[in-house]
Amino acid sequence: MSGISTFDFPLPANWTAEPYFKDQTTNSVWCLTKRSNSPTVAGPVDGFVSIDFQKRIFEGGQCIPNGLRSASGEKKYNGRGWQVQLVADAVAWLEIVFMD
Repeated sequence: MSGISTFDFPLPANWTAEPYFKDQTTNSVWCLTKRSNSPTVAGPVDGFVSIDFQKRIFEGGQCIPNGLRSASGEKKYNGRGWQVQLVADAVAWLEIVFMD
């Protein structure tokens, strides 16, 4: 899997997903943004997490996850629904980070 053309995975309210490379038709790296207010209103950002669907990892911030500081740790994403689980884990990770 080299990339996905549309982000069709469930996200909580006030979360948005944008491709990291905006000029490509398919992207393996997507940045998720969490905002305190409506995601359509420019305002304070609570945080970012980036997902690389090709490498099957995620990392905090707007970046290309490299696996060296991967927030996904040693978890492997395989089988049916691995993309949905990867997104859910990335969202949960950022929610935990901002609970403190």
